[in-house]
Amino acid sequence: MVFNETNPNYLWESVTQSSNYHVWNTFMLNRTADYFNQAVWSVVAKYYPAASNRSTGTANTRKHLVGPAAGASPAFMPTLSSSSRAGPFASSVSFTNYDYMLYNSSRSACVPDRNGNPYCADGTGAVQGSAAAPSLYMGFSGSGGLRDYLRDHFNLTGDYPQTPFNAMRWNAMQLRSLVIAAQAPNQYSLTEDIPVRPWVAFKTFSGSLTNGSDYYQEALLHFLLSGADDLNFWNPDELMPANDTSNLVFGSTVLEATWAIGCKARSWVFPDPRDPSIARSSSMLSFLQPLVLTGMAGVGEQGDRRRYRLTTAGGAPGGFLLGNGVTSDPLVFKVPPSGGDGGGANQTCLVTIPGGAVIHPELDPVSALGLWIDQPVSASPATVACQ
Repeated sequence: MVFNETNPNYLWESVTQSSNYHVWNTFMLNRTADYFNQAVWSVVAKYYPAASNRSTGTANTRKHLVGPAAGASPAFMPTLSSSSRAGPFASSVSFTNYDYMLYNSSRSACVPDRNGNPYCADGTGAVQGSAAAPSLYMGFSGSGGLRDYLRDHFNLTGDYPQTPFNAMRWNAMQLRSLVIAAQAPNQYSLTEDIPVRPWVAFKTFSGSLTNGSDYYQEALLHFLLSGADDLNFWNPDELMPANDTSNLVFGSTVLEATWAIGCKARSWVFPDPRDPSIARSSSMLSFLQPLVLTGMAGVGEQGDRRRYRLTTAGGAPGGFLLGNGVTSDPLVFKVPPSGGDGGGANQTCLVTIPGGAVIHPELDPVSALGLWIDQPVSASPATVACQ
């Protein structure tokens, strides 16, 4: 077998029914990332300190980035010293190569990829360039791969359903796992978090299960609430239909997220991965829950609020609110299983938010499938109990 040293050299056919190829692939992924970082990106950063490279899933040069706000942390470059890392502003062009991921090494918090491979159980992954930039396009195959893995793992009666909600939740789980893996200490730095800047496709992308669904906007909101530093937007003109509104949808969604959580220092609520009293696996969503709940603390004018986004599988979450939702304290949602998601969302969950209140964006909401919930930081954080 001949290997190209500038290719991750994924093995699929030569090793079957074994995790050995996971170990090989992660080893070669790290090796290839090191080659690129040393030969290309460390040199680029030396002469162009404001440049930013993010690696995604194809060999095309992509554009249209949403850069970090002024004053954000310097872009991460694993081969450079802290005094010479890339600057805080993203460049207008992002050079792309292959799909490099960091993995949460906790097996209990391992989220499989679209092929059903739990690489995080066999390696730490790698960063190629200045940030961890997975491709989160919300699509998985109609047969085999992830669907087979989840069917067998959870003993489902049928294949894991291929629905917009399930695709959104799976990518939200992947990003949460990645954010935890990128937090310091990590394999590259004992003190510095690695920026996480996922690639997202345009809303009408045919390869996405959220094509045409408001779960697309919900996904972007949860990505940002989970700690993504910014988003790389893939919107090639040659693939977008005439008069496509995807660019407007993307911009409006980011604008709503800015209204909800702002640009000040803030932290992810579920939970702070640095808290040793909380098991890292508890921050993971379940493939069987009919909801996604993500929150950030330190928001609001005084930094004294928490903001949550609740998205449900069975439609708008407002219909699951117990009581009148205005004077009720705590705020409680009872979210039933979703028939449309079958085995993929077969639990009933109670979401309890002490001191919580439903709030609405200043402009027209970008999605009807989620709610914003405000809570003072003095109250106990939200809880989710499912059975």
